[in-house]
Formats: sequence, C-alpha cells, structure tokens
Amino acid sequence: MIKKSDIMRRQMNRLKQRANQNLGRAEKTEVLNDELLQCEKRTEHIKHTCQNITKKLSGCLIGSGTDVEKRTKKLPHSVLSQSMGEMSTELGETTLLGSMLVKTSEACANIAQELTSHEMGLENLILIPFNSVLEESIPQIQSNKRRLVRLTLDLDSAKTRFHNASRQTGLGKGNFQEQAAKIDAIKEEQDDAQTKVEQCKDALVTDMLNLVSKESLLSRSLMDMVAAQAQYHRNALARLENMVPKMKETLDRDQHKPTFGTHLEEHLRLQDREIAAPIEVLITWLLELGIEEEGLFRLGGAQSKMKLLKAAFDANIELDLVDFEFQEHSIAAVLKLYLRELPAPLLTFDLYTDFIEAGSQKDPNQKKEALKKVVSRLPKAHFDNLKYLCRFLNLVADKSDKNKMTSSNLSLVIAPNMLWSEKDDLGTSLAAAPGIVDSFITHAEWYFPGAAAPAVTIPEPTSPNDEHLYHHHHLCPPRATASPPPPSPRAPSIHPLAHRPKPTLSRTTSRP
Repeated sequence: MIKKSDIMRRQMNRLKQRANQNLGRAEKTEVLNDELLQCEKRTEHIKHTCQNITKKLSGCLIGSGTDVEKRTKKLPHSVLSQSMGEMSTELGETTLLGSMLVKTSEACANIAQELTSHEMGLENLILIPFNSVLEESIPQIQSNKRRLVRLTLDLDSAKTRFHNASRQTGLGKGNFQEQAAKIDAIKEEQDDAQTKVEQCKDALVTDMLNLVSKESLLSRSLMDMVAAQAQYHRNALARLENMVPKMKETLDRDQHKPTFGTHLEEHLRLQDREIAAPIEVLITWLLELGIEEEGLFRLGGAQSKMKLLKAAFDANIELDLVDFEFQEHSIAAVLKLYLRELPAPLLTFDLYTDFIEAGSQKDPNQKKEALKKVVSRLPKAHFDNLKYLCRFLNLVADKSDKNKMTSSNLSLVIAPNMLWSEKDDLGTSLAAAPGIVDSFITHAEWYFPGAAAPAVTIPEPTSPNDEHLYHHHHLCPPRATASPPPPSPRAPSIHPLAHRPKPTLSRTTSRP
C-alpha cells in the first residue's frame, strides 16, 4: 500500500518538474511519436463526430422513451389523428367530410406508428453505438492520457533528480556512500517510472487503435441509418397509397359534389337524375313565377340572389320559392351560369365542328336536316337536357309579345353558353352559335319530338297555413299552357334538390 507521504512527495516532485519544464530548466520527455500523435488527433475527430451526430440526431427524433404505445401517442401525427377522429364523430361518419376525416385519421395514425418504429430503430442503429464510443472508449482514452501525463512527470522528475545527484557526487560534495545509495535509489525509481510510462503508453495506444478500428462499424451504422430512412419512407408511402384509392372511392360515391362546374354525366349519375337539377328546378321555378317578364334571360339578376341559388345547388340545400318571388331575372341568369360553367358545353366539344358546318348551310331546309343529324349524335345525357331546355325556350318565345324575347333574341343571349370551342375559337362560336340555337328553339317540336313542353306542378297545400302561403304570395297565377304538359321522370318540387318524392310536371290541380 502506498503511503500518504509518498503520494505527497510524488505530487511535490511533479509540481517542481512542471515548473522547471515551463521555465525551460528541465527537459520534457515526448512519449508519443509523430504517428501516435496523428492517431491521437484522429481519435479526437472521432469523438467530435460522435458528439455532434448524437446531439443533432436526438434533436431530429420527435418521440422519446421505450414504451411504444406512450411514445406513439405523443407524436404530432397521433395528436392530429385523434383530433380528426373527434371531428368525424361530431360531423357524423355518414357525411362526406366525416367519412374523409375517418380515413385521414387512420392514415395519420399509420404514419405515427411507422415513425415510432423508425425512430426507435435509429436509436439502436446510431445512438447506441455512437454513445458507446462516448461513454466507454473516449473516457478510457482520456483516463490513460491523464495517467500517462502524471507518469511522464514522475519519470522526468526522477531523471532530473538523478542528474543532480550524479553531478553533486562528481563535485565531491557530501558523504560518498550516502550519495551513492541515494543515486541508486533514484535510479531504481527512474527505471520503475520508465516501466510504468511504457505500460501506460501501450494501454493508451491500444485504446486509441481500438477506437480507430471502430470506424468501419460506425460507418456501417450510418449506411444502415440511410437504409432505414428509405425503408421508413417506403412503408409510409405504401400506407398512404393504400389509403388514397379508398378516399377516392368515397369521393366518387358522394352525391353531394358541387353541381356547378361538374360534368353533366357525372352530376346526373351522382344524383340519379335524367335532367340536371339546375335546368329542371330553375325552369320549373320560372314556369311557376311566369315567363312573361320583359327581357327574361337578357336582363341581369340580383347578384345576392344568384350567389344564394348557386351556393344552394352546390351544397344540396333546399330553398323556398317564396324567397325568390319577383326574381325571374336572377333565376334565368343562374340557369345561364350553370350552362356556362359546365366543363364541356351542352352541345359538346366533339361535335363542335359538325354543328358549325351544319349551321353554315344557306338553304334553311338543308340546315335543319344537317343540324338534326348532328343533334341525333349527341350523348343521351346531353340530348335529353338540350331537349328539355329548348322545349322550354320555345314556350318563352311564344310569349314574346309580352316578354320581348323572340327565339332570335333568346338565342343571342343563351347560345354562347351552349356551344363553344375547346380551342377558344370565340369569334366563330359567337357568329354561328346563335343561328344554330335559334333553329332549335323555333323548331323545337321538330328537332325533339315525343314530348310536350315542360309545365309546372302545383303541390296541394297540406294545411290552412300552406293555403294562406300560396295565395298570399301568388306563387301560381292562373295561366294557359301552350300545349299539354309532359310527364317528367324526376320533376323537381318547389324546393330544389328536395329529397321527398317528386310529382310529375303536369298540372294536376287548378287553383281559384
């Protein structure tokens, strides 16, 4: 056991030796050669690398802890998923938005699970081996370096004292035998210090070389990290791609898609109709309110009412005709707006050139025959809706003595909303379309035989209050119809898009 006095003596010798070395009065032994110094510098670089990577990577990890479930719940994706689930319950999972929230919530939860698995994998791949270097290899190297410094000071101190004792003996100072014994003791101490320095140096070099040899392991960990990130993104992408078709299917099945700006065939399919809701409902409303208003379809309507009507159709919300009394121009303007906002015109892009060529015929009879051939080639959805519209416009033109809207006037304001070119050939469309539509309106029964003009259904009042409402607002003034009313497959009620059984368009009741 080393005595406390020996420890104190060694510490004093080290202090003296360090002071003498700093003052240049004693030599300093360089234990490490240039190659070992380069190795030492390399270990420092590895240490700094491990420190920076573990620090920055830890900052990138969102979760923490070893409990997978608790860790997953704390992730932002999990919080978002939970919030979406709550909102879907509030909205109702049968609604479109509620249903989409359920699926999006599931997607976010899946991402959270993948992220937790990925982050915990990164901890095993990077943080554990890199922290092992910082917590085991580096402290061992630093401990041996400090010990080597102390032992080197002991060696240099022994050398200095040996040199001084030898010089004093040579000068003949003091007792020779005592001096010789002292020199032998110092020499023995020096040899012992030299041995310890060599042993410590070997241990230090071994530790440094072991650390350098771990570069391959650390480098492989980095490659594994990149591979793990790639796999995480593949897994996340696979989950998302699996969810997208389900969400698309939900959207495609939804019957509440905005009406304006939707392809005619898609709108009819979603709402299980033969005539587009805006065309059928607005025409019925105009027949209810009367088609003798001067400038019908030519004069503009009230913007607030037009926006309200458009929004109601898009949102599939019922509106009461009472709110649109004396708003014939607004209703007619919305009908034109619907036609104008169709992605493809009512007369279609495919037949645009054929219609233009047929309409350019000089002979009236040849023109009619040519147009009828082109009309017969229209898709059924477009043909049925064109037929419904033109038979109604024929009724409007019949009242031109009061509304001042002849078939020619009607075609001028409506035709640009029924036929245009996919190539924006506006000049040709504006020049030819009115003549084509004028012919359709004037000869509606010839182009579209088999059904009479649209007429209106007047629902029976179900209570005295309803009777008062009908008479008070004069929604159904008596008027003569130009021809027998047609049966309609899905005639609208007074409320657009109402979900109750719809009566036919024929007048079944007369009102006093």
